[in-house]
Amino acid sequence: MRKFISLFAAMLMVLTASAKTWPITPTQCHEGTRDDGYTLYVELERGAQDGDTILLTEDGEYLENQSLPVNHNVVIKAAEGKKPVVVMNGYFKIKASLIVEGITFKCKDGGQGYCFYFYDNSPKFLKMENCEFKEFTQYIASSWEKYHIDSCIVEDCYFHDLAKAPFYFSKSTLPNDTNACDNLTVKNSTFANITLSEVAVLDLRNNNNNTQATSKMRVDHCTFYNCKGYERMIQSYKSPDVEVCNCIMMNPLAEGEEESIYATYLYGGSVHHNLNYQTKRQYGSGVTVTDSICRDPQFVDAANADYTLAATSPALKAGSDGSNLGDPRWFPKAAALEAPDAAPAAPEWPANQVKAVYSATYGADCGFGEWGSGTVYTQETFGKKFVTTNLGYFGLTFEGDNALNCSSMEKLHLDIWIAADASIGIVPIHGGAEKRVTKNLVGQQWNSIEIALTEFEGVENWSNVYQIKLDNIAEKTFWVNNVYFYTTVVPVVDETAPAEFTAVADAASYFSANIKVKATDASGAIIYTVKNGEDIVATKNAASAAEAIITVKGLKPNTDYNFSVIAADESGNAAEAIAVATKTLAAPAAAPAPKTYKGLVKSIYSDAYATAPVSIGTLVAGWWEPTEMFEGELAEGDKALFYAAKETGMFGWEFAETDMTGYSFLHIDIYPLADGKIKIYPVVNGSTDDYVNIPDVKGGQWNHLVFD
Repeated sequence: MRKFISLFAAMLMVLTASAKTWPITPTQCHEGTRDDGYTLYVELERGAQDGDTILLTEDGEYLENQSLPVNHNVVIKAAEGKKPVVVMNGYFKIKASLIVEGITFKCKDGGQGYCFYFYDNSPKFLKMENCEFKEFTQYIASSWEKYHIDSCIVEDCYFHDLAKAPFYFSKSTLPNDTNACDNLTVKNSTFANITLSEVAVLDLRNNNNNTQATSKMRVDHCTFYNCKGYERMIQSYKSPDVEVCNCIMMNPLAEGEEESIYATYLYGGSVHHNLNYQTKRQYGSGVTVTDSICRDPQFVDAANADYTLAATSPALKAGSDGSNLGDPRWFPKAAALEAPDAAPAAPEWPANQVKAVYSATYGADCGFGEWGSGTVYTQETFGKKFVTTNLGYFGLTFEGDNALNCSSMEKLHLDIWIAADASIGIVPIHGGAEKRVTKNLVGQQWNSIEIALTEFEGVENWSNVYQIKLDNIAEKTFWVNNVYFYTTVVPVVDETAPAEFTAVADAASYFSANIKVKATDASGAIIYTVKNGEDIVATKNAASAAEAIITVKGLKPNTDYNFSVIAADESGNAAEAIAVATKTLAAPAAAPAPKTYKGLVKSIYSDAYATAPVSIGTLVAGWWEPTEMFEGELAEGDKALFYAAKETGMFGWEFAETDMTGYSFLHIDIYPLADGKIKIYPVVNGSTDDYVNIPDVKGGQWNHLVFD
């Protein structure tokens, strides 16, 4: 074993010293696009040097039309999350050391049928990890004549539907030839549907009758299903140091076979099935056997390549070390969780580098936007639990004074736990165009989602984030925790006030006035405050150097105002205040007071009936439309609801469900600025099927609309 360890250590030193990565796709190598099937060949022959990695970056088939020279110590691996397939017409001619990871290898129809073949006597090392091998007509790994391999390591691999042995290492009969392979280690792997007529499934031998081999073989936690080698399944000829343990062997013997395993070795803690003790032997002579049993291991569905052990399998906790037997990938899966059993990792960013939406670490909470989606939520131990409908959306809301100026932030973080794999759209709402980033969620775990703000393409103003919409998740139940924006840059002490500050009056309405502002600050963020005397009447977050409009609401019509506007940064440094004078527009006269006796009325909104016992109040709803809405006073004691509808011009009045049986008319007073039309939809029993269309509403006057 000493020789293997020193070789592997040397290779690791090479890998870390000057390693380079060569990324390739199924049709392209570092020299350019190719369609001749020589993608890996170019890298191995003229590109990769000792320690380099050839990275297969895409799914799909990488066709290799000729033998592949391995003259340097290299790694060939799949990119994370990818499942490439290498289709072999030739084979790897190994003269150095090779590691392959995460790749499916198969033989091209009519190909030479090998995968790895060893040449000359230079030190060689082969490791196969998390790979699949299928449809080969020759040996997966082979060495004979005068060549040998120092070490071969196999972990987490799947070999199936082969016409030859996966591993056949044989020395010639030349004088003094000894080991075919110094070390063969096979762990946590599966061999299935392999029937051989010349050698064993795992065959390590020395054919020189005059020389004792010193090879070592370890086969640990492997599953063998329907594998039948020539005379025996595992053989190590003239090798005294062999151990097979914690394995499962289904149907290990073919008709006429004498022994399942032939060697002088320790055989411990394994399971055999379909073995006739009366006519066949389980082991060769001289074998030490411990803790082995002969029982059906009870695979879930081996005929369909599912070798998972049933919950009642005798192979569970039956190994020599008390572990499960066989390839770990077929151990029973843990029962699926319906909810998280622990909280996600707590954030570690300092509070002065974070804008938190929801997190116990930062003492932040947020509101819930159902927005007509039917989503509901509850507060749970490990976060907020959301249950969506098939509409699959809702919002985290932190509007008004809780809006976040994220101009200096770099990333958005969310922790989401879900029972099964899904995907979700994440949309910060900031008053501009909505941009979505979709992330895939892995079930049965907390997903730590990191999104650079630059991924929300086209969003430049992060000064006023007031909602985060989660959508496109369909009908799911999941938990959300630790939602925050953050920057990796440690803020410096800021003692400089915003500069280049301007503030001027813009357009005014009956009950509101706009002020146009602009300022710059090294922090990237500006906080504007508008005062009327000592009273704060409006605030707004904005990005540095960005022009912004502040709307002051709740004003009286036809009135002069003198406001004081202040620009400050988040450290509290403020520029000198600027005085802004403006005047609101003269509003229409109040509507004539209604004359109907209040005992005959159910009021939705009216000064005249506000104190009546039947009054049911009012709630204005925008219903996803950007309609400007607020209440103003037309005359002393006479209020009205003001609307500036945009786009489709839809809004509504919401109030408690009310029985209107016995009432004859609906009355509305409306004052439009210009002639137009209006449709009125009463919502009756949840339906809006019927409406009244008024095509000739007159502008510049009160229209008294009465409907039967």
